[in-house]
Order: sequence, then C-alpha cells, then structure tokens
Amino acid sequence: MLTVVAQALVSYAGCSVEEAGPILEGLHHALLEGTAAGLHQCDIEFRAAGHELQVAVCYSGGREWRATHALP
Repeated sequence: MLTVVAQALVSYAGCSVEEAGPILEGLHHALLEGTAAGLHQCDIEFRAAGHELQVAVCYSGGREWRATHALP
C-alpha cells in the first residue's frame, strides 16, 4: 500500500515513477532495513520544496534515511 501512496505523491509532485525510481527504491530499502533491525515505528515525510522532492524516514531512537530528487 505504501508503494502506491509513494508513487501517487511522486506523480503529484510532477515526476514520473520511472524518473523517481531510485528514490522510491531507496525508500523501500530504508523501510526493509529498519524492519530487519527491529524498528517497527517510523515517520515518513514527503516534501516538495522549490524544484526538489525530499523524502525522509525517521525511526524512534534517531535512525534516519533522507533523499532528494530534482523535480522538473
């Protein structure tokens, strides 16, 4: 379900899912790594600022993953 939401947000921000593939894959891996480490609660943030899409995954305890993708 999160994959569909992430793809919709990327599309809404003006980027194709294919163009944003690396950031979507990074999000998926960040969530898998957190789960493997026993971290089951996190906040996920999508933000479009200027010509950039910012994605963040923040786990309790301070572990974070962040990435950016240029928007058209």
